[in-house]
Amino acid sequence: MIVEQFLQWITTANPEKRARATHALARAFFVSELSEDDCHAAEAAMTFLLDDPDVRVRFALCDVLAEEPEAPRHIVLGLLYDVDQISLEIVKKSPVLIDSELVDIVALRRKPFQMAVAGRSKVSASVAAAIAEVCEGVVCLELLANPGSVILPRTLYRLAERFGKLEAMQQALLQHPDLPIAARQLVIANMSDALGRKAVKKSFMIASEAKTASREARERATLSLIRHLPDEELTDLVVHLRDTHQMTTVLLLRAICAGQVDFFAEALALLAGVDRQRIMALL
Repeated sequence: MIVEQFLQWITTANPEKRARATHALARAFFVSELSEDDCHAAEAAMTFLLDDPDVRVRFALCDVLAEEPEAPRHIVLGLLYDVDQISLEIVKKSPVLIDSELVDIVALRRKPFQMAVAGRSKVSASVAAAIAEVCEGVVCLELLANPGSVILPRTLYRLAERFGKLEAMQQALLQHPDLPIAARQLVIANMSDALGRKAVKKSFMIASEAKTASREARERATLSLIRHLPDEELTDLVVHLRDTHQMTTVLLLRAICAGQVDFFAEALALLAGVDRQRIMALL
């Protein structure tokens, strides 16, 4: 009965009063002990308010529903495709949105919406992977800075592939506790190359000297990463070095001279297609 009176009143009230009443109705839906009939009537009223011509009324509805896990899904989706001011609040906060919807937002909507997804209190591994694949670096930095994001090692490697030359991304990746060894090496390689280019630009070295110095710095850093690596990460690193054309004769000689026998054997086994245990026996 109260909801019916509300619907009759709202057709003549001014926008400011409608907005206050809408906020009160939405709060009552979640905190008051309404009968089943009143709940259905309140939900119908909120659905009706999705079409209110004044944005203040719709934002009042959004202000209550955005963080409610039990918010009626069809109303949340209606607000999701409202004006940006309302839609962004839903994208940032609503726990009602599922991963497939968030992935679509990342793929199809503009940067402010992508930033909103990356900054949500919880970002699943699948959504994080979508962000890493299609978004700009600034959005990916927002994802890395978000403690509520779940970022798998393969997603971190993809970020290193796409943005490993950006200084801000290098720092963010190197600080991530789950950064896989192959991604770490890729970041270090990019840092070494950047130092070489800077040396040439500042006229500290000629191009050929800078290239050699960068390679040597990269190889020394790579060998320092190898110490105490478990076998599975050692294999990943060797595959990465081969695939990125960094598995050179010089690197292998450096490794064996530095006593990195496991790495040397793993590399020979991969390159020759021979079992690693057989290589170790020969060594």
